[in-house]
Formats: sequence, C-alpha cells, structure tokens
Amino acid sequence: MRAVADLAEDFKIAPRSELYCSVIVHFENDRPVQLEDRYVSPSLAPDYLAVDFARTTPHDYLIDVAPLQEVEHLLRAVMPDERTRKLLAMKRDEPCLLVIRRTWTAGQIASVARLYHPGSRYEMSGRFRPRIDPCSPP
Repeated sequence: MRAVADLAEDFKIAPRSELYCSVIVHFENDRPVQLEDRYVSPSLAPDYLAVDFARTTPHDYLIDVAPLQEVEHLLRAVMPDERTRKLLAMKRDEPCLLVIRRTWTAGQIASVARLYHPGSRYEMSGRFRPRIDPCSPP
C-alpha cells in the first residue's frame, strides 16, 4: 500500500511511500478480542508479504529480521469505524481501546501497529511495589 498522511507521519517518511500491511483479528474462545492493523517498512522486512502467518506471527517474524531497538506505546479511547466494529462484533455505541505501537530497529521505524480492543472485553490493570531503599530504616 501507499502511506497516507497519518502513516507517513508515524513512519517519518514521505506520503505515498510504500508500506506493507497485514490485518489480523485475534480471538479468544471464538470471540474477537483484538484487531491488529500492522504496517511494516519494506526496507527492513522485505519478505513480509511472503510470510505464512498461520505458521508464525508478524511479531516473531519481525523480531528475526528487524530486532527491536526501541518500542513506543500510545493508548487512546476511540469510537471505532464501521469496519473495526464489524470485525470485532461490537455494538454501534461501544468504544474501544486503541494501542498504537511503533518499533524501531537500526535507528529506523520498522513497524506501526494499531491494536483495537472492544471496551467491553478489555481492561488494564497494574500492580507494583515501591522499591525499598536498603539504607532507610524499616
């Protein structure tokens, strides 16, 4: 495909530059839980379109050919478009969580993935323990 303006900006390339694209719907117990729109730099993963993703994942292939140097995640709450809503079997008024992940290798952006998760089937949580300073009293 040719990079539209927002993808060109994400990749820091000229609009209409060539990109590879894959669209994968991930399921859990026969229910769609994630839509993955992934865009890949052909110069860093020239065989991407020939890979059999029934045998490996885009992530595993990219780790082999374009090892991670840096990763960025951006999270947004969005109302999905009609295509996303249909692929994820979502109700018309249901929002979703969008995770935009960019990866770098050799100082270049290797991939941009837009990961859509239905709001009713996804939650985030975190738990941590503060690091205890060994020099401070108990």
